Amino acid sequence: LGMSDEDIEKVTPEQEQEFKNSIANMAKYQLVAEVVKSTYCAAGLKVGQKIVIGGAAIDDVALGLTLKNNNMPKKRMKVFKRTTSVIQCGLRFVDLPPGSIIELQWFLMEDDGESQVYTNRSNLPSGGTGTMGAAWEPNYELTKGDYRVVVLVNDLAMNEVEFEVN
Repeated sequence: LGMSDEDIEKVTPEQEQEFKNSIANMAKYQLVAEVVKSTYCAAGLKVGQKIVIGGAAIDDVALGLTLKNNNMPKKRMKVFKRTTSVIQCGLRFVDLPPGSIIELQWFLMEDDGESQVYTNRSNLPSGGTGTMGAAWEPNYELTKGDYRVVVLVNDLAMNEVEFEVN
């Protein structure tokens, strides 16, 4: 950043956290750059062309009772019965860095807030682009109400899906 030692000492904990949050949130955005000069470009880009530099993304999240071979639900569902024995969550991830950790947090939303009822966690040593499935097998009759699944990548919420149990 080019900050002097004196300037670094003036940074408050709030400013430091704000900086960390802005770096983490960069994964949510894409940068479009236009080439203004090109000499021996390994990608073959020429002046005037644009390149999209994308961040990591979870671009699809869906729930169902069973998953297809591509880890996405055979039938996308938003409503489940209280006696459902397993809810499958399929998701598609894009451009995750190596060593990424995908976490699914399952919440019951109540009038006085929400309570976390389950967590799935998977490590992706090579990162990249692909799909994965994660199951919640509650082993009990579900509470009637509204729920949501939040998908985090490296502790950053990237997507979510809501569903209902009746």
